[in-house]
Amino acid sequence: MENYAATSPEDVTGADEKYDVAYLTRYVGKTDTGIAFTDHAYLDGLARSAYSTLVVGNGIAPIYPADGLAYTTSAAEYRRHAPRLHLVNGMGSFVTHLPSGYRREHRRGHKVAIMHEEPTAFDFYGTDVWNRNNVRDVLMAAHDGFVFVSERSRDLWVEEAGLHDVPVYVLPNTCAEEAVIASDLVDRDRVEVASGLGLDPGEVSIVVVGTVQRLKGQIDVIDAVRRLREKRREVTLHVYFVGRVREQRYADELEALVSAHGLGGAVTFVGEVPKTRALEYVAAADALVIASQTEAMPLVLLEAMQLGTPIVTTLVGGIPEVVDGTCATTFDVRDVDALVSALEQLVDDPARSAVLARAAAARYRDEFSNEHFRRRFATVLGSLAVDSGLAAVPPPAGGFDDGLEVERRPDGVLVASGVAGSGRRWRAALAAHHAEDPLRRVELRLPGVGLLPSLETAAPLARLGLAVTEFASAVGTTVCATDAGQAVLAASDVLRIVGGPPHEAAYAEHVRASARRRAKARTLELAEAQATTAAPAAAPRTATVPRLSLASRVLGRLPRESRPTDGRR
Repeated sequence: MENYAATSPEDVTGADEKYDVAYLTRYVGKTDTGIAFTDHAYLDGLARSAYSTLVVGNGIAPIYPADGLAYTTSAAEYRRHAPRLHLVNGMGSFVTHLPSGYRREHRRGHKVAIMHEEPTAFDFYGTDVWNRNNVRDVLMAAHDGFVFVSERSRDLWVEEAGLHDVPVYVLPNTCAEEAVIASDLVDRDRVEVASGLGLDPGEVSIVVVGTVQRLKGQIDVIDAVRRLREKRREVTLHVYFVGRVREQRYADELEALVSAHGLGGAVTFVGEVPKTRALEYVAAADALVIASQTEAMPLVLLEAMQLGTPIVTTLVGGIPEVVDGTCATTFDVRDVDALVSALEQLVDDPARSAVLARAAAARYRDEFSNEHFRRRFATVLGSLAVDSGLAAVPPPAGGFDDGLEVERRPDGVLVASGVAGSGRRWRAALAAHHAEDPLRRVELRLPGVGLLPSLETAAPLARLGLAVTEFASAVGTTVCATDAGQAVLAASDVLRIVGGPPHEAAYAEHVRASARRRAKARTLELAEAQATTAAPAAAPRTATVPRLSLASRVLGRLPRESRPTDGRR
């Protein structure tokens, strides 16, 4: 029996242990970019961990999602706590929340950034904060470790930023498989979806999904459509560009090109649409085209694989780690002739495209599904916990929580006895045991402890999916297990009871504070507008100006070059 008592000086001096992880994001509630949608996967992974997490977001939904995570939009709330691990979803989130860098309160924390772009992507973003040098030498330099979405992206940044002695990990993306695709699209007829979007069944429909910016290569797709129409006038092909405009000058250039070549009937700029609608375009299209000059791992590629939509793509960045010639039609960057040939092949041999699409769907299931992502995320989080000091390998003899002893029996049952605990060391103990062999049954023996303290001790187990199956107050025993059929309290109910009230109260306060900020901003804007349109002439400051004749005062207010030059003073 290991005694999980606090032994580290840092753990006994009153250091805040409420949250083990701080997750910083600017994408809560957003779905307009691939990076934004990764939030769903990361939050799901954190919610399934024994570690407690504070989500520092750009905004919050009005209703608490009851996922066991705490949410805030307050920088002050973030500063009040001392999480060991700071996980940032992209450099945009870092700049949004910490424009001047990490606070001194968090100097002890281990800071990790999730990188979604390759170095060359920042060559397209201009010379402001997003130029490659600033990203490498300032933004990335503030971090102790990195998570990359592809092996190629990792290798490029290791060389670019000299990360040879820095802990780095690869965590490939997944897509909205369970949240949207499986529930809304997989079983729907493609013709029905296309009809709902107004797609002409007599045309070959091509979809390009992504923000409108030069690195995405939309101009090459338009040029390919132009050449194909000139080469084979009998082919009726229509391309739909789905995504918000990020570079207006480039968007104007695209529209001018369409107009100059009379392609208005073959090209549609759909613009920004909700995520579900964008996925409908992918599901309904005869093919997805990716003409990007740089990509780390595009989510739309994974979405097309899951939906069984044929894929025509460049092999840039991490794309070759996902598809190859056995499951997609590929072409070189900026090679418009090759793209024309690929589109011709799509038109002339739909059976081949269908075979490739089925192979891509199988590869997605075998390598990139939500379930595969969860396992990879848990592994990466476990490594980050070690790097940050949340977990020790092996667990120290001193243990993890004052007075709480933990033993794993030969039958796999974890037994914790002593006093109720919910501290960082207890959560780390559970995480370590769960990583070694997933916990299926845990017995808490806490004599003289009531229901609520027992549930607080059981909260990390609830995040791991264990429900309360037995509770005997007389002997102080609480049993948590994966057998939901025998549950006295489901895991979700435990999280609502323990975390719901304080989290919901925090939610309500953030919503009220946000409303106050918006109202104040509107009031200031209105007052400023009224002052601008009806500003009275400024009153003369007579209290500090010597008495002068009217002429002297008038002359004193004239510019020097406007004063009389006949010698009068």
